[in-house]
Amino acid sequence: MSQGKLSLINQVSVLAFTALCVIAALGWLDIRDRANISKILETQERLLAVKQSLSKIERNLLSARNDELEMTQTRNPEAFEKFQGKIESAQALSVELIDTIDDRTNLPQESIDTLKITLSENLNQYRASVQSSAELEMQIGLQDGQGLLHDIEVIRDEMIRLMQSLNQDSLLLAFSNLRLSEQEFSETLNMKISAQLVEDIFQFRSEIKTTELYPEVQASLLSSLEEYDNLVVRLMESTLELELAIAANTLHFSRIIPELEKSQVTLDQRLSLMERTLVHQRQISTIQTIILFVGAFLIILIFIFVQIRNNQQLVLRLRQLANHMGEVALGYYPNPHDLPEGKDEVGVLSQAFLSMASQIHEQIDTIEEERKKAEVANKAKSVFLANMSHELRTPLNAILGFSQIMQQTPLVDLECRRYLNIINNSGEHLLALINDVLEISKIESGKFSLKLTSFDLDHLLAMLQKLFQEKAECKQLTLTVTRSPTAPRYLRADKAKLRQILINLLGNAIKFTHTGTVSLTVLLDETVIKVHAPQGVDDTPSPPGSTSPSGANLEGTLAYRSLANLRFIVEDTGPGIAPEEFEHIFASFTQTDLGQQSQEGSGLGLAISRQFARFMGGDLTVASTLGQGSVFTLMLQAECLDDVSGKIAAPLRHPSGRIQHLAPDQKRQRILVAEDREGNRLLMRKLLETVGFEVRAAHNGSLAVELWQKWHPNLILMDIQMPVMDGLEAITQIRQVSHLPQPKIIALTASAFEEQRQAILNAGCDDFASKPIDREQLLALIGRHLGVCYLYDEPISSPTPPRSPKPLTSDCLSIMPADWIEQMYRAAIRGDDRLVHMLIQQVPQAQQDLIATLTELTNTYRFDVLIELAGPVKS
Repeated sequence: MSQGKLSLINQVSVLAFTALCVIAALGWLDIRDRANISKILETQERLLAVKQSLSKIERNLLSARNDELEMTQTRNPEAFEKFQGKIESAQALSVELIDTIDDRTNLPQESIDTLKITLSENLNQYRASVQSSAELEMQIGLQDGQGLLHDIEVIRDEMIRLMQSLNQDSLLLAFSNLRLSEQEFSETLNMKISAQLVEDIFQFRSEIKTTELYPEVQASLLSSLEEYDNLVVRLMESTLELELAIAANTLHFSRIIPELEKSQVTLDQRLSLMERTLVHQRQISTIQTIILFVGAFLIILIFIFVQIRNNQQLVLRLRQLANHMGEVALGYYPNPHDLPEGKDEVGVLSQAFLSMASQIHEQIDTIEEERKKAEVANKAKSVFLANMSHELRTPLNAILGFSQIMQQTPLVDLECRRYLNIINNSGEHLLALINDVLEISKIESGKFSLKLTSFDLDHLLAMLQKLFQEKAECKQLTLTVTRSPTAPRYLRADKAKLRQILINLLGNAIKFTHTGTVSLTVLLDETVIKVHAPQGVDDTPSPPGSTSPSGANLEGTLAYRSLANLRFIVEDTGPGIAPEEFEHIFASFTQTDLGQQSQEGSGLGLAISRQFARFMGGDLTVASTLGQGSVFTLMLQAECLDDVSGKIAAPLRHPSGRIQHLAPDQKRQRILVAEDREGNRLLMRKLLETVGFEVRAAHNGSLAVELWQKWHPNLILMDIQMPVMDGLEAITQIRQVSHLPQPKIIALTASAFEEQRQAILNAGCDDFASKPIDREQLLALIGRHLGVCYLYDEPISSPTPPRSPKPLTSDCLSIMPADWIEQMYRAAIRGDDRLVHMLIQQVPQAQQDLIATLTELTNTYRFDVLIELAGPVKS
């Protein structure tokens, strides 16, 4: 079968080659015939040009002949001038024609030579002969009356003057006869009359000699007659030459015209022959073209027939190969014996496909193994991050929780309260770093999603101003937060991520700006675009029982929504950023040189902010000038809400004080705490019991279920990761019991992953609280679910001096040694307030203002100001 396929392909190749050869041969013949036709047409053009030139020469010669005859008959000098012009034109055309005539005119060489002689020699001889006859006429005096005829007339008048005084009849008679003969001959120049003239001259001479005259008169008459006789003889000779010249003119002309006519006849014959040859050649070319097309058509038909036959068999084999390819796509490895075989192209393709399928099979196995390894590694990473989140947040929960409880204890002295503030600040800083690391991990692992909620932008901006106002005033900075009147107030976007971006930008601006201003401006970048939305489309749901991140509740659904491109511009007058650092500052774990000198932060804030911005459909860019400040621009597209009066409620407001105790006259509420860590159980019991709740604790899920069934608590704070039975299983078992009253369940989770929190809510939790627990937030959450009210009190005053310390500059520390300033800088970087106090004691007592201000800054933990004042000591 394979050999048959191969011979079939060879047949097609031979047939195609033969067809190409035939087509090429016919094409070559067609090209040759076209070349011959072109050559014939070119020769025809040349012969026609020669014929036209001969016709022009002939017309000029006939016209010149007419001028010549007119000159001879009328003795008109203008006729000779016309003859000269015509003969010169004929000669010019002759010269041009002689240069043109060559072998390409296809004329016999004899005819060409004869024509050249006629046009050159005979034409010149004719012109010379006519020129000679014209000169003879001038010599005789026929044209201008100055030649021999004029001389004869002068002599004749002289003889008439001599004879006027004579009275001799015979002499006068003889002179009269002489005059009549001379006049007749002068007018006609007829040589027949010349004999009579000669005889009359002889008679007149005889009469002069025989007549008795004065000797002087007779001598004068004989002298004049002798001169007259000589002039008459010369006239006769010139007349004879003129007749010979006129005869020569006729002879030369008669030689030229017949040759020209003969040449024209030869040209007509050649043109007729060329026309017949051209018609014959065109007929041959037409026949060859027809044969070419018919042959090509037949060859194409044969080729198509053979190709169809070949394609039918080829398609069958290709379909067989395609079926095996489809099996490979489905994961089945083909049997090599079922593939088309042979040495043709399909056979080679089959072998290549078999090799490729084998490699694909191996690569799929390898990829599958790598995928499984990657899934295991990714799962291990997720488990590690979850465990790390749990293991880090759980002890932080105890640290921050107990420090908050101790801060509420009035018995704690001022020194211990300062230590508690340090513990709180350090724990919150550590928590922020953990959150950043986990946030960037979620972004990199693709576990990132947006939560679109409706909120009031003015409330968000007011919260940001309140959050950073105190810090800005401590550094004597002017903080302004404004929204353009054209920018929409009510938006639908991921408020939590927008808030985090703006907090990062404002925090960096205030941290690195030491003098001047920091501003946040919200602008509408372009016109709002209306987008109609169907009724019933709600915002992304928040956890049950919770409010939106803005503290606002959305009532109903808006009739339509619009899209607005907003710009949030954070501008400061800080030290600025070098252009080469513009892109590096958005990379993870990367800081500017100034940020590295401050030894604060993890280098993740801007990286997370840009990722958030891009996930939200915008971007975060920077522009800066060293020494003048920086401008960070957050470009964001959000849905703006129109006609929202009554749609978004005002944010919930709580008393400014801290929760002290349950309000009186309320039903005592039972709370079950399920927590495996003893420290956290103690923390939760202490926190809840001091407020007034009745609390019991369980150290695993199984025990929590038993206590719930026996004690019937109103609310359960359920830790998720516990031994024996985890929190999710415990929640599931509780929700499956229908004959007992169902409690409110709030999950206590240290997880940072959204899918885990969603799983908690899906298991039946009413809400969740993230570790480490914030006392006020947890109590507010419990109050919302149990419907209890609290008593609030003003916060216990802390030994915080006025917020605005006495202004200091680096020059104020110039009184101290360089090593003291360096020790102060390093102590401030480490946050070592004990060492800072020891260094303050070394300041001379005369500098009371400096001592008081430095002590103020240390007690309020304004180590950032101390770092700025001390600065790095450079040697």
